[in-house]
Amino acid sequence: MMEPKTVDNPKGFLKKLLAQKIITQASNASIFEVNDSASLTVKYIGNEKNCILIFDQFFKFPDRVRDYAINQAQFKSSPKGKYPGIRHRLHQEETDTIIDGLEKSVLEHLKIQIDAECTGNGYFSLVTLKPEELTFEQTIPHFDAVVPDKKVAVVHYLSLPEMCWGGTAFYRHRATGFESISVSRLPEYDESQAKFHHHYVTDSNHDFELVELIPMKYNRLVAYSSNLLHSGYIKPDMLSSDPSKGRLSVNLFIQDKIKVENEDKIDTIELDTILSKRDGITAAACRVIYQEDWQDMVGIIFPEKQVWGPKKIEPSLRFVIDNHQFAVKSFPGTLSDKAKLVLARRLVKEGLLTIVDYGKTG
Repeated sequence: MMEPKTVDNPKGFLKKLLAQKIITQASNASIFEVNDSASLTVKYIGNEKNCILIFDQFFKFPDRVRDYAINQAQFKSSPKGKYPGIRHRLHQEETDTIIDGLEKSVLEHLKIQIDAECTGNGYFSLVTLKPEELTFEQTIPHFDAVVPDKKVAVVHYLSLPEMCWGGTAFYRHRATGFESISVSRLPEYDESQAKFHHHYVTDSNHDFELVELIPMKYNRLVAYSSNLLHSGYIKPDMLSSDPSKGRLSVNLFIQDKIKVENEDKIDTIELDTILSKRDGITAAACRVIYQEDWQDMVGIIFPEKQVWGPKKIEPSLRFVIDNHQFAVKSFPGTLSDKAKLVLARRLVKEGLLTIVDYGKTG
């Protein structure tokens, strides 16, 4: 029998086992409990009077949440390249605990329909990219969705008070006057190209006017509609890949679960199956997107979501945008029949497409 060994650095040893998948990370949902005494400030900002919710002393156990992020989280770069740093995906139970604590305020003030079918993605996030490493998209204010009543963005600050600087900033696009982006506004916004500044966006510049800065504060949570033009207000010399020293936050997106018709029959989709865009999704609401640092990837953004895949699916994504109804076998480009089926089933599962007729398999 092997003699037990004393581990000099138990926290480091645990992280090594997690990284090697020798053990798996259990949910820590209980530490994400919301503080019943948290204070709420409601602000209406800019010309559009968009609503921002600010909760102070949000978590009941913020130090435990921070300790979890520092000692157990497995941070990784996002393959989509949108976030300027590294992230750790939270367990769904942990995300749901936060959503449960936000539901009442979100319903009352942001007019977002959150119900029993609500879903969300939560992350520990750490900004790490230097200004010269940023892509164009990371140097301008952005929006996360174009449906104002369907998705909420949330950021919670976990940096200690002495490390808090900047915050979350909201902007007005000078050329259009837009402070939020909707389906109808998207074409006009896309036509006006901003300049590429090799730094994080902070104060007003030639293309965007700073409307409001919500200061960063330990255990503060900020929630707002995902279609607002916003950005982290970031000081580069405070960046670090060490979560105990860097700009550490919890980021969360909350939305209604997309109702996928015939979800149990997605695997029966074949080449002759007829598909169409889901009700309410028009060509104007969709666009093909890229990331400069992931040139072998391409994506499609549509109300509520975005889907990414290898560059070879680009002709098929453009075909989906331009055609309302079609057979799976009609996908253009160099995709094999198997690849066409994989793409079709994925786009139905994600809620962009729906099944009209099963064709020969019906």
